[in-house]
Amino acid sequence: MSSSIQQTSLSICNTPLESNPFKEEAPDDILFRAFNRCVTLQNSTSDGTLDGQQKHALYARYLAYLILEAPTREGAMFISRGVTLCKDNDQLLALSEMLLAYLGGVFEKQRSRSNVRFHHPVESTNRLYKEQGSGKFITIFKVDKLTHLQALERDGGVCMVTRLVDRTFANSGSRTQRESIYDHANSTTTNLCHIFPRSLSANLVDSTHEGRKNLKYSAVAWALIRHYSGIDVFDGNIGLNGDLIHELRNVMTLGVVAHHAFDSLDLWLEQTEDIRGSDAYHVKTINWIGARPFVTFVKAKDHDLPHWKYLQLHASLSRAFQRSGIELLSTTLKLNGQKLYSKNILDRRSTMTPSSNSTHVKTFYTPLPKNLYLPDGDQRLEWQAYRRCLDFEESAKQEMSVLDQEKRRVDARTLGYLIMFAPTDLGRRFISEEVNACNNNKELVQLAKFLQVHLVKIFYKHRITISYAKICKLHHLQDLETRYADELNRIETILSSSTEPKDTDSLREQAMKRDGGICMLTGAYDGARARRSSFATREDIVGAKIPSTSCQLSHIFPISLMKGIKNSTSRKKKTKKSKGKKAKDTRNENKDTKAKRTVVAKALLLVEKYSQINLIKEGLIGDGINQLSNVMLLCQNVHDSFDDMESWLEPDIDAGPNSYRVFTVRPIADFPENVTFVAGDGLQLPISQYLELHGCLARVFQMSGLGIYKTIEEGHYTEESQVNVNLIERLDDLSLEDDGEQGPEDSE
Repeated sequence: MSSSIQQTSLSICNTPLESNPFKEEAPDDILFRAFNRCVTLQNSTSDGTLDGQQKHALYARYLAYLILEAPTREGAMFISRGVTLCKDNDQLLALSEMLLAYLGGVFEKQRSRSNVRFHHPVESTNRLYKEQGSGKFITIFKVDKLTHLQALERDGGVCMVTRLVDRTFANSGSRTQRESIYDHANSTTTNLCHIFPRSLSANLVDSTHEGRKNLKYSAVAWALIRHYSGIDVFDGNIGLNGDLIHELRNVMTLGVVAHHAFDSLDLWLEQTEDIRGSDAYHVKTINWIGARPFVTFVKAKDHDLPHWKYLQLHASLSRAFQRSGIELLSTTLKLNGQKLYSKNILDRRSTMTPSSNSTHVKTFYTPLPKNLYLPDGDQRLEWQAYRRCLDFEESAKQEMSVLDQEKRRVDARTLGYLIMFAPTDLGRRFISEEVNACNNNKELVQLAKFLQVHLVKIFYKHRITISYAKICKLHHLQDLETRYADELNRIETILSSSTEPKDTDSLREQAMKRDGGICMLTGAYDGARARRSSFATREDIVGAKIPSTSCQLSHIFPISLMKGIKNSTSRKKKTKKSKGKKAKDTRNENKDTKAKRTVVAKALLLVEKYSQINLIKEGLIGDGINQLSNVMLLCQNVHDSFDDMESWLEPDIDAGPNSYRVFTVRPIADFPENVTFVAGDGLQLPISQYLELHGCLARVFQMSGLGIYKTIEEGHYTEESQVNVNLIERLDDLSLEDDGEQGPEDSE
């Protein structure tokens, strides 16, 4: 792969139809007449309004560009016949709507297919449905986890168009391998990206209303696909019926940003005539996503590569979608007042220091440093406790197995670093007192496990759930729970009367407004929101080389903390036959909920003792967890890293309020060294104490070894990984290619 940055193709968007490229004589006469019909529709005035005229123009261009961009001549003829058979403009509009829903809509993730009711104005939609042989369709049953692993293996553990390393893949080996990989490349979260989406084969059953709707949509869509591209779903060689939708020839490993762009028809791969069939592609993008301009797919271990015909069809429909400007219909033509949005993006990014290698800190699994506390005076308590931790760490050598030694070191370092990185003096004294209260190493192990579960891992993604509470049987010392019994009971009572967290759609919109629609750490803008802006605004954003992404709402104190802590009050009528079983299920539900409340109560108590943050007084109980003070707008890659405690922020007092130094244990593209948050419309920014606590515990999580050996309690520990050796070799090969980077220029 060439390492120069992909040139954007923004200049092709919303291109008016001009001169007819076809000849009036046979065999192009039908193409000529169809194109002229589209030009006439484009220039019609409709009802005299701007919106009506633009709607006619967009639908007309979509039909014309489906003809111009058709992957086969037969496909162009098929569209042209439909256009020429239409009796008036209303039928042309209906045809364009139908093709957008059943052909272009197949690949466009943003477009809902649940209530598609468009019909072909000339040909019978039912005939297309029957012609495809709906009775032959098989619904998918298997999951695609194995396919994802095979695709990662085939693609070398990297995104196929950006060359970013999959973080889970990279983390699966030893610490040495992990460091070597991150010295070579930035990382991301990757997804298994289906070219033809899974929904085409999902829930295709004739026994339910929803299944019949899905079946009809898929049958009509596949009929149009066959006419337009020659791809037959039932073909034994390239068909994708049923579980074949998960075949490796239909999937790619893509980073989350590239995946979102591919599914939005903002990214596509084109083969040129001289390289067709060679698995080499030009990469075309509308937005700045850091893709390579040219990629060559390499087959590994006899795994099939993405089929060029699938990518050819996706590219044809993407170009038609972009060149016509039809995406503007998805935004209800709301183009006014959006210039300020691009200005906000540019202003917000100016508060971020360009990324630096200093933000990539190799702090994971670090031995405790020497005791820096004084043995006399005010620090004697901390000195004694930290010395206990050093002795505890040293005692790991006495364990028989390597696994037991690692467990002992992780426990010792958890306690030592909790003392060292405590956000408050009271928190440091609290941990020191608990360490000093332990009579032996066995009690130190109990204390470490207790704090790992109820304190260190409260920010770790989905760590405190009902299912986890069921297996959590760590009680530490009996006197600890006895000492704080009244406080724990009070917290549990408050939790039991709280409301379950509600949906966060409105909160996300508030965060979008506050943060200007960009990731608060990388400055990447939300692509879906940008689609609702004017074309001139998008030109400003792309011209400034601002990457596009999908922004998500990231909670600091996780929303999972407050889910499942309240008993369900719904009552269902029980039949005599099922009465016993239902009663048993209800008792289990109450037991699970009680266990979750107990775990959360301990967590809230420990948070207060360690950081002096009282979540009850802060109003973060139940649905109160959904507050602007507790959320950030982050792109998915950074969101995953933040939730997994691989990235964190530390307040920068010298730089002023709402200023932070940014740290990560894995390199992330466009990650800043420093950042200052600026509130839009005076809305509440994240509370610095919350981020400070997250940062303290993230350091403990990584430096103790919990971040490296997350599964050590299950015994999943390997020092070497051949998969990662292969990944390092692949990255070495890639680094030998041209390493000059260039900015985006219009490639059209």
